[in-house]
Amino acid sequence: MTGVERAHSEVGVADFGDELVRVQVKTSTRMQSGRYVVQTCTRGGNQSWSGVTKRLDARRFDSLFVVLSDGRRWCIPAGDVDNRRGILIGGPNYERFEVVAGTPIAF
Repeated sequence: MTGVERAHSEVGVADFGDELVRVQVKTSTRMQSGRYVVQTCTRGGNQSWSGVTKRLDARRFDSLFVVLSDGRRWCIPAGDVDNRRGILIGGPNYERFEVVAGTPIAF
């Protein structure tokens, strides 16, 4: 694909005692139409963008863990992340994956 690659992001591992799970973590402070925008692709950084957008590759992680600035959190199975560039959190699409909210975080 021209201009698009699969993102080889850092993935952490969570130990749930009986299984190890590969976890991709994303954070967001940006709202659009009352929902948080979570960017799941990479377009460079530190002035290193080569013009190639790196999309999230669901084969490289088991769960996407999202932390919002208001303290709410989601743990979304990789197969349920329906967009590899970005998702909107706070509406009906991902509500079943919301976990117990924490305290607000200053990013």
